[in-house]
Order: sequence, then structure tokens, then C-alpha cells
Amino acid sequence: MFYGLRAGKIGEFRVPGGPCAHCQHDGIQHVSVYGRYLHALFIPIFPVGKKAVSECTNCKKTIPKKEFSSILKQNYEKKLSS
Repeated sequence: MFYGLRAGKIGEFRVPGGPCAHCQHDGIQHVSVYGRYLHALFIPIFPVGKKAVSECTNCKKTIPKKEFSSILKQNYEKKLSS
């Protein structure tokens, strides 16, 4: 295909996120941020969005940004601004 949408990892970091919603382990969450972009001939042209997911370091359960707890969301925003 000569054009389309692709995604690539644009960042990752660890944040204290409070208890995991799945296993209730109170620890560090591994957050990965992916960027989507329009490409032509596999050359990125311009970005069209971002997606963040968090992974519990204990149970490895992943959750999308829209389901982040308030503590995790605060720490995520703080990490992005620093």
C-alpha cells in the first residue's frame, strides 16, 4: 500500500500509579505512548493522534488512558509536563 495510517512508540516511562485496578497491587505502572501518523510510501507525513496505555508491573494487565485511575492520570500528566 502506498499510503495509510501507522503507529509507532514515541515514549515510555514509569509512574507511581496507586493500586492496580485488576490485581490491587500498589506499585509502579509502565506507561507507553504511541503516536499515529499518516504515511506515504512508509514516510511519515503528519501526526493524527496519540494513544497511551499503562501496564501493571505486577500482573502485566494493560489499560487504556481513558480507564486510568485519578492518581495514575495525575502522575501521568505530571510526568508529561516535566
